[in-house]
Amino acid sequence: MLAVSVALSGCGQGDRAGGATSSMQSWAHSYPTLAEMAEASDLVARTTVVAVQDWESPEGGIPWTEYRVRIDHPVKPSTGAPTEVVVKQHGVAEDPYPSLLVMDDPLMVVGDEAVLFLTAHDGGYHVSAGPTGRITIDGDALTYLPESSLEERPDDPTDLLARVAALG
Repeated sequence: MLAVSVALSGCGQGDRAGGATSSMQSWAHSYPTLAEMAEASDLVARTTVVAVQDWESPEGGIPWTEYRVRIDHPVKPSTGAPTEVVVKQHGVAEDPYPSLLVMDDPLMVVGDEAVLFLTAHDGGYHVSAGPTGRITIDGDALTYLPESSLEERPDDPTDLLARVAALG
């Protein structure tokens, strides 16, 4: 199980609707500034989800999904970054059994574009600080997930990536 910056403190409240179980989570770390989140991340990049690679719904454990994510424009590190990574996210929608969906961190979908702040873990990555480290891209606009703790919120992907790159 993930225990670094995406560690969940308890399962919070659960709600069951449409065959799925939703859960409210608390994230072990929150980052109010881009500098703090970039510092805590091993990889920051503009990305695209290209495939669901795997999922597991362990009995008595927290279900998760693994995604193959293409690195379209890395800014940390700016050179030597991989071209594709595996990102693990809590929650499973592929499960034939009742699924767990994290209310504050909706599951990624193939084709999603985002600026991801990623932390290396067990040969793959997870998003730093849950919903805070995933900023979705729609054309030239950014959307921050409702539970994001970021206080700095650039409006466009180019500005966001430039600010992170300037941090060194």
